[in-house]
Amino acid sequence: MVYTIRANQEAYYYGENSWWLIDGWSERIRQGVYFEYIEKLKINPWSFSSECKQRHLPQLIIDFDKQLLINNFYDQALESRVPADWQGVWVADQPTFLTHIPVSARFWETLTLI
Repeated sequence: MVYTIRANQEAYYYGENSWWLIDGWSERIRQGVYFEYIEKLKINPWSFSSECKQRHLPQLIIDFDKQLLINNFYDQALESRVPADWQGVWVADQPTFLTHIPVSARFWETLTLI
């Protein structure tokens, strides 16, 4: 799961890793067409069940406004797969990684009242 910021708008997406290899998409990102491709991957994690919210936490943050990618996905060095004018950061532990997401966007911290 990926938390993104673009034009000051927050969104969550769910898709396999090739969508998030930003260096491979850099020209399409500049052209704006990349966002049309990933639109079908947009999700609403606030509608997840409580159990699902706890099991499916973000592992990647992409801030298109600041050209910043923060990675917590252990399998690939996505933070090193960014265009030259981007910054890529690896954060190894999940609790520290999740602090990079604003409190207002932390769907897993919301309580479901019955």
